[in-house]
Amino acid sequence: ALDIQATTIDAAIGAADYDFSHVILGNFNGGCAGAFKRGYSGGLSIGVTRHEMGHQFQQPHTISRGGNDNYEPENAGRSIQGGNSNPFAHSSTYHQLANSMRTGHAGTGSKISTGNNIPSIDAGMDRSIPISTPFTLSAIATDADAGDVMTYVWDQLDRGIAQSLPTVDPTGDLTDYPIGLPGQPVIVNITDAQIPPIVGIEFDFTGSISAPTNWVKLTDIINQSIMDIPLDDGTPATIDLTTTASMCGNAFCGFHTNGFPLPQHIQSLDPIQGSVYARGTVTFTWSGLKRSTDYRVFVFGYGVFGPIDQSITITGSGPPTAFNQVTVMDNLLINDTPASTDLLINFGKQVMSSATGTITVTSNLGNDDMSFAGLGIQEVLGPPSSVNCPSLLTLTGTNVGDNSDVNNMSLNQSSGAVNSTQKIAAGANVVYDGGTEINLNVEFEVLLTGLFEAYIGRCFQ
Repeated sequence: ALDIQATTIDAAIGAADYDFSHVILGNFNGGCAGAFKRGYSGGLSIGVTRHEMGHQFQQPHTISRGGNDNYEPENAGRSIQGGNSNPFAHSSTYHQLANSMRTGHAGTGSKISTGNNIPSIDAGMDRSIPISTPFTLSAIATDADAGDVMTYVWDQLDRGIAQSLPTVDPTGDLTDYPIGLPGQPVIVNITDAQIPPIVGIEFDFTGSISAPTNWVKLTDIINQSIMDIPLDDGTPATIDLTTTASMCGNAFCGFHTNGFPLPQHIQSLDPIQGSVYARGTVTFTWSGLKRSTDYRVFVFGYGVFGPIDQSITITGSGPPTAFNQVTVMDNLLINDTPASTDLLINFGKQVMSSATGTITVTSNLGNDDMSFAGLGIQEVLGPPSSVNCPSLLTLTGTNVGDNSDVNNMSLNQSSGAVNSTQKIAAGANVVYDGGTEINLNVEFEVLLTGLFEAYIGRCFQ
C-alpha cells in the first residue's frame, strides 16, 4: 500500500497540489509510515494516527530500541512515540520534528510567521547528582508575548538501554508509576481495611426483608431470645441475646424509618431502615461472652415518632456506663453520638463483661417512649502490637516525589495514631476522611525504582 500511495494520489490530484498525505483505514488495526506522502493508520484511532504521522516527520520510537537509544521505560506507555497512552510528545520528539522541517523538508510548503517570541528560560547550572539522592528541579522563565500562558515539562534526554519499571503488586496494595508520569488518584476503600466484625441486631417492622449481612432482624422485643448469633463476617459464635420490654409503644413494636446517615463498616449498614418502639422498662442482655473481657457495645437510638430523651445504662464488671440519648425525630444516635459516616468501631462504649460472661443494656423511662434501631457488640482485641500491627494508617514509599514529608498531608482520623514515612511532592494533598479512603487527589510523581503503598485498617483492633 505504501508503494502505490503517492503515485495513486499524484494521479488523482496532481503531485504539485499537495505536500503531505496520510490514509486512514476503518477496517484495519495498526499502521505503517515511510515518508511525507506515504503513511496509513487503521481502526479509526486518533492515537494510532498521531503515532504513524509522527513517523512521517522522522520521529522514531522512544522505547524498544537497541543499544543505549531509549528515552523512556518500556512499560511507561506514556508519550506518543513511547507507548502512546497519553496525547503527549516527549521533548526529543519535538527536536526531531523541528530538525525534519528544517532539513528534510526545508523547501516544502510556505513559511508563515506566527509573530510568537520564544520564551527565555534559565534552569540553572549543570549538576551531577549521586544515584538515589532526592532532588528538586526548578527553573525561571519569561515570555515577551503578553498574555501567553507558559507550560513546562521535564524530560529525560540522556538515552539508555531498554528496561522496564516494576509492575503493580497483584495484591493491589502497591501502585508503581512510570518515571515522570503524574500519578493518578489512589483510593483505598473501607472494604480493604482489616476491621474486626461484630455481632449485630437490626430492629425493623414486620415484613421487612432487609438487614446487614449476618445481622439478626427483630420486629418484637417483648421476651425474645436469640442463640448462637454469628459475627457479621459469618464466623460462628456462642453469643446470645435476650430482650424484655414492659410493652410496645403502639399496637406492635417494629416500624419503618425515614433513613439516616450510617457509619462505615467492613460491610454496608445501609439495610438498617427500621426501629422498635417501647414503653416502660427495656432490657437487652448479652450472654455467652468471654468472662471479664473488654467489649465494645453499640446502642442505636432513633426518634421514630418524635424527639427521644432516653437514659441508657450498660452493666458488666465494675461501675456501670450511663448516658442519655437525646435527639429530634428522624435522627439516629449510636450510644451518645450522632450517627455519621465515621467508622462504626469509633462509636462503641468499652465495657468489661461480668465474671459470668454477660453485659446488660437497660433503659427505664416509665411511661415515656423509647425507640431503638439496632444493637451491636464486639470484642476488643487489644491495642496493636509493635510487631504485628505497625500502624493503623500507613503510607510508605521510596524515591517518591521530592523530600517533603508528611507535613504536606491533610489528615483527619477520629481515633488511633497516624504514622507515615511517605514522601510526597510539595503541595500534594492526601485526604483520609473518617477512615474510609486515602485519596491522592493531586498529581504526584514516583521516580525510577520508586514504590508507593497505601492501606488503612491494617491490624485495626
